[in-house]
Amino acid sequence: MKVERRLARVFALSHPLEAAQALERSPEAERSKLLEDLPLEAAVAVLRQMESSVAAAALAERPAVDVAAVLAAMPAQNGARLLERIEVVKRRDVLVNMPTDVARALRRSMHHPEDSAGALMDSHVVAFPRDIKVNEARKRVQREPRNLRYYLYVVDRDDRLVGVV
Repeated sequence: MKVERRLARVFALSHPLEAAQALERSPEAERSKLLEDLPLEAAVAVLRQMESSVAAAALAERPAVDVAAVLAAMPAQNGARLLERIEVVKRRDVLVNMPTDVARALRRSMHHPEDSAGALMDSHVVAFPRDIKVNEARKRVQREPRNLRYYLYVVDRDDRLVGVV
């Protein structure tokens, strides 16, 4: 194993939040490749700390079988949060490529009761982690204007709403 890969693995496992923040700041085209270079355990640790829409976009670039392996290695709640943000066709391919019990747990975690706030929410809105710098938030808005609505939502690393701008 190359020294760089070993260092990246150790850093991702020892400091997943910092690794997630570094990946979030990296160019969109490089995120998927950087995650691919990490062993499964390290990739899961980092993805669990990343802002969900950024993590899902990086995963969506990977083959369905790879995404299935990563999501199956996560707690169902984390996997469902990312899977919800992947387009429907890719989502179906991912679910087909994972063990039936894991796919069932993810499907259950993704669905909200029809009369709940979760059923009404748009999972593609622009949301930023509370620790992002303003300059980085502006860059992301400029790179990804398609999901920009009237508000920017500020969330913690578990995707719980902490503010609105």
